[in-house]
Amino acid sequence: MDDRKFSHHEECPKCDSSDGFAVYSGKSGSVGTCFVCGHSARVDAPSADTKKIKVGAVLFSDTITGERKVPRSQRGISAETLESYGWYHIGRKAYFPFYNQSQELVGYKTRNGDIPKTQDGHFGILGKITDNFFGTKSANNKRLLVTTGEWDAMAAHEMLHGKYFTCVSVPNGDRAAVKVFEKNIRLLDAFEEVYLCFDSDESGKEATAKVVALYPRAKVVVLDRYKDAGECLLAKDTKYFTDLVWAAQRQRPEFLKDGMEAALATYNRHKIDFVATGNTALDKAMNGGFRAGEYIVVMGTT
Repeated sequence: MDDRKFSHHEECPKCDSSDGFAVYSGKSGSVGTCFVCGHSARVDAPSADTKKIKVGAVLFSDTITGERKVPRSQRGISAETLESYGWYHIGRKAYFPFYNQSQELVGYKTRNGDIPKTQDGHFGILGKITDNFFGTKSANNKRLLVTTGEWDAMAAHEMLHGKYFTCVSVPNGDRAAVKVFEKNIRLLDAFEEVYLCFDSDESGKEATAKVVALYPRAKVVVLDRYKDAGECLLAKDTKYFTDLVWAAQRQRPEFLKDGMEAALATYNRHKIDFVATGNTALDKAMNGGFRAGEYIVVMGTT
C-alpha cells in the first residue's frame, strides 16, 4: 500500500511553473507530479529544517523546507528581474529583501503560499523593514517610481525594462506610505524625479493625496484600466503603462491654491453689477451707473 502523503510544492523541472510540482513523500520514497504539464518523476524530498538567515549582524531562525530557488518567471516577471531584486523562494515561501539607505540588508518580508492570504502566517517579517522601501538595492537611475506592493514594483521594473526608473515599493501597503516617505526624504531628494504609482482603488487614491501633500514634487501615475502595475503586466498592456508613466504630472495638494485662481476668486467675490442710467455722461461720472445693493440719492439745486 502506498504510504506517501503530500509534502510540498516546488518548481517543475520540466515546464515554467514555479510551484505546480507537488511532492508526495513516504517510507517508500518521494514522487512528484506537475499539475500544469503533467510531468511525473521520483524526487529526493527535502526535509523540514530550521535554518539561519542573516539580516545585518543578526541571525534569524526561520523554519523552511527545501532549497533556495529563483524560478524562470513569476507573475509575468522574468528571472532576471527577480534576481536583481534579490527575490527568491524556498518551497512555497517567498522572500523579499529590504535594504536601508546605506544599502545594508535589514530584513525580509515573507509570504507563505501554503497558508491562505486571509489567514495568520501568510505574511511574515524577519528583521526591521518598516522604515525602508523594497527595491532600493537596484537604485541606479535618475527617476524613482514608488508602488504599494513588492510584486507591483517588480512588475513596473519589468515593463520599463529596468531603464530610466528605479521601481520600489512601500513596506506595508498604502497605509504606510506617508511614514516611509517621511523617513526617506534624503533618499527621495537624491532622485531628479519621483513618481507615485499607487493602486487605483479608493485606499490608493487617499494614500496618493496624503503623500502629495507631504511631497508635492512627486508626479502621479493615474491608472484607469487596472488596479495596479501587476495587473497591467499580467494583461500584457505594457505600452499603456509606459505611456501613463511618461505622461504623469504633478498634482497640487488640496490645501494649496493657484495664485491666479485665488486672485480671480477675490476679484469676482467683490465684483459689483451696475445698472446704466441711460445718460452716457452720468454713467461715466458714476463709474458705470447705479450700483446694485446701494441706495441712490438724487439731489438738485433749488
